[in-house]
Amino acid sequence: MRSYAENITYAGAVGTGHTLKLLHNFVSLGFSAVLAEAAACSSKAGVDPAVLVEVLGNGGGAGVVFERLKPFILAQDASGFRFSIANARKDIGYYVDMTRDVAAENGAAAAIFQTYDQACSAGHEHAPVPELISVLSERK
Repeated sequence: MRSYAENITYAGAVGTGHTLKLLHNFVSLGFSAVLAEAAACSSKAGVDPAVLVEVLGNGGGAGVVFERLKPFILAQDASGFRFSIANARKDIGYYVDMTRDVAAENGAAAAIFQTYDQACSAGHEHAPVPELISVLSERK
């Protein structure tokens, strides 16, 4: 596994690794949707993108997802995060299904799924996740 995997973590019984993947995807794609919505709102509110990036980067918004979305916020460059909105919807959908299977809370996940689903329904399914910022900026 070390020849193709950067991080290897023993998760437990068979199936636990898959569960962890769904949890990880929910957190990273969920934060992507939250950050995209915040960036779209900040644009409509007249906040300078550089100032938004500075404030988020120096606070609770910092992290890997932020670093992947930052080039799009600043220069509409989505090249660092080429995961499609349709794939994000699919993965969040799998997570929502899992929450139902284990009777876990999923209110945030359902809202995030709806965000990706609406973007797909509007014809943006092949766009990379950073472009969700533009999609949300277009909404009234």
